[in-house]
Amino acid sequence: MIRILIVFFLSIALFAHEKHDSETGEDIFDQTDISAVLSMSALYRNVADNEYESLYVPGVEALEKTYNKNRGFNLNYLEISLHTLLNNGVDLDGVIHVSEDTIEIGEAYFYKRLFKRIWIKGGKFRSSFGYINKFHHHRLYFTDYPLIFRAIFGSEGLSEKGLALSYNNESIRLQTEILQGENETSFGYGDASLFVLSLKYRLGESLKTGLSWARGRNSLGEASQIYNYFVKLSHGFYDFTNNITLEYFKKNEPANLEGFYAQTVLKRNGWGLGYKEEAILKSGEFNDLKARSFLLIYEMEEFARIALEYRVDDSLYLDGERKRVKEAILQINIPLGVHHHQ
Repeated sequence: MIRILIVFFLSIALFAHEKHDSETGEDIFDQTDISAVLSMSALYRNVADNEYESLYVPGVEALEKTYNKNRGFNLNYLEISLHTLLNNGVDLDGVIHVSEDTIEIGEAYFYKRLFKRIWIKGGKFRSSFGYINKFHHHRLYFTDYPLIFRAIFGSEGLSEKGLALSYNNESIRLQTEILQGENETSFGYGDASLFVLSLKYRLGESLKTGLSWARGRNSLGEASQIYNYFVKLSHGFYDFTNNITLEYFKKNEPANLEGFYAQTVLKRNGWGLGYKEEAILKSGEFNDLKARSFLLIYEMEEFARIALEYRVDDSLYLDGERKRVKEAILQINIPLGVHHHQ
């Protein structure tokens, strides 16, 4: 199935401009783009790989690490993105993740305006829940998703098959989604059992804020609800720009998880310094599970980035004892082409 979709999107991309309507003579496709991002890294960790795989976060079933996984060198992924605009106003997007072990469909969906401010989306896509979930890994300033985010949604976030209906104007975006509910970390029941509602407000580029709610069922059929609030501030002074993000998550029924992350990135002429504080405030009977990161980045162009991050993680345990893990990560993202997705 994956091979079929790859061939389908590549065929569109390669031959779109050669197809014509026999009656009007117009092109069937107005615009087609292929792009890619290669992500690789070098990692030092004060814990051997086999011991690291035995570590766990209390109250969390599994906290999988997908990116920058092993000590030494890592080839994280090659992400291939395809975008086609049909002349009836339908956008088609596909995102394919290629790693050393797997080929996966990250996203494959259509997007169309129904009325002046009403849009519909269908297929497999990243949910509008919260703020950071919509971003693919190569769009992150830091080298991985926040601790509480991965504890609730897993390392790949909330990406599901389903339908979404949204209302958009200059300041407000309201979106409802009906999703399959296959995310194993918090849901997993399937059968189109996941409902997501998000309301977001923006004031130019200086302020973005929003509320989100998700309700579904886990693999045992038990109800699972997640709440989210975020605020993002961006401001400039002299030749500097500063981006500050705060995002809070709370999960109820049946496992209680609560936490946040806060990060700031100060940039000037392609260079940037960042700091991120992460915390799981409550995980069952445990609390105060924290991690913090320091970041130095250089951006040559959009998505072309070299990041050096030092991370101290105090959230992990081994045999009932807390284990402090320290990491130094050098990550390089190399883009090719024009990107349309987040």
